[in-house]
Amino acid sequence: MSEVISTMLTEQTAPHRAEWRHMLRVAGGGFATVVTPAVLLALAWIGVLDLGFALDLAAFGYIATLAVIGWLAVRRSRLTVPARLGVFALLLGLGLLVIALQTLAKSV
Repeated sequence: MSEVISTMLTEQTAPHRAEWRHMLRVAGGGFATVVTPAVLLALAWIGVLDLGFALDLAAFGYIATLAVIGWLAVRRSRLTVPARLGVFALLLGLGLLVIALQTLAKSV
């Protein structure tokens, strides 16, 4: 939606058909990251999994997804190998920090 709003503000028109296709393709990639947590929560809802366990699995799935996407992005860069590893470590560290802060916020 932010892309739609920014297009309307900068161009003062609604996005064109090609722009809509591009936005939906980008959003679809992001939507795919919701599938695993949604399935885990559905399994918890019907009683197959404990809710706490399902949330833990979803958090680990988030980190694994972040790692795969991050590595795919970093490996194609023109950075040196140590710089690639540093960027990758920073990406994973920030992902773990987000989960830690969410966990801390929920425990207070």
